[in-house]
Amino acid sequence: MSEYFRLKRKTNKAELSKLGFSVDYFPNYVQRELDMHSLDIVLFSVFLEGDATHHIDDMRFDESGGSIGITHYGKQHSIITGTSGIEIANIYVDLERHPLPQLPSDLESVLPLFLPLHPNFGNRLNQIVRFRFEDKAVLKQLVLELYHELQNKAPAYEIIATNLFQHFLIQCCREVLREGVLVSDIKMRSANRNLEELRQYLDHNYAKELCLDDLAERCGLSGNYLCRQFKRYTGKTVFDYILDRRIQAAMLALRKSDMKIASVSSDCGFNDLSYFNRSFKKRLNCSPREYRQRFL
Repeated sequence: MSEYFRLKRKTNKAELSKLGFSVDYFPNYVQRELDMHSLDIVLFSVFLEGDATHHIDDMRFDESGGSIGITHYGKQHSIITGTSGIEIANIYVDLERHPLPQLPSDLESVLPLFLPLHPNFGNRLNQIVRFRFEDKAVLKQLVLELYHELQNKAPAYEIIATNLFQHFLIQCCREVLREGVLVSDIKMRSANRNLEELRQYLDHNYAKELCLDDLAERCGLSGNYLCRQFKRYTGKTVFDYILDRRIQAAMLALRKSDMKIASVSSDCGFNDLSYFNRSFKKRLNCSPREYRQRFL
């Protein structure tokens, strides 16, 4: 087992348990052999300086300073470097037991595009998520400030660290809005351009009233053919995909506000409160009310 993996297992569990996030920093990480491993939380691999190859499941990606690779719950990954090593940080996030810092409403809808709120919301396209910062110096400064705040534990460090983590997430949302996530399978997306455009439309319009005929017309396909092709492309039916987006939006609303559950349901695109409750419980094994109680 590599030093990298041993150190990751020693990650400050107290910080992760207390705040819902923690950071490890490796100023000169060298790993010459493949060492596939996984975590039961979400991991941001933040490449600060140097070149490396990031293996995620059966795919591999060339990474350099300014790029971020997100390893989701239970996904296998490994990072191979050259002999000179790389500068890298790991940000660990426990989304199942801790609320994320509150973000502006126009950015909260961006979070599920790169940060799944529960393992059940995985699909073929979000299992491997990567994106780049336009200015790697901004990324490096943010991550190192967060790391040092958690290491030094000065009075009220929890408040400062949470604010820095919030800043980090805001910058991630901005970068995803600017360029989107990096394509993990270029051939698949190029061959399904109209389906990818529809998927992006659904990501941003999930709360609207949507019907299959209108969506099919948008793609220039018949309804039945769209259903078959969309499931082949994403691994989800059209309406399961919409439902996932709506429920994730509801999860964020339930974590951060005391808005009535009926209002949350309506704001996220549900016309029937009973259907919302059933769908929520089916995916998360708890009711919306029980879910909210976890974060009070």
